Amino acid sequence: MTSGNIRTNDGGMLIHGTGGAILYLNDSDDNPDYAVQNIGGTFAIKDNTNSANRLTVNSSGNALSL
Repeated sequence: MTSGNIRTNDGGMLIHGTGGAILYLNDSDDNPDYAVQNIGGTFAIKDNTNSANRLTVNSSGNALSL
């Protein structure tokens, strides 16, 4: 682990960051192509390569327009 904000417990993983949690998914060249975020009660999957949101769900559970 390279961050003190990542913990594992009972087979799961907790990522805790200031202002929200972000999980970066890197490819073979170690660039974060996608990010899964939970910021301010909004869940989002972002395409970092193209600087675009691919999925956003607000705190009410509604998918938002992309």
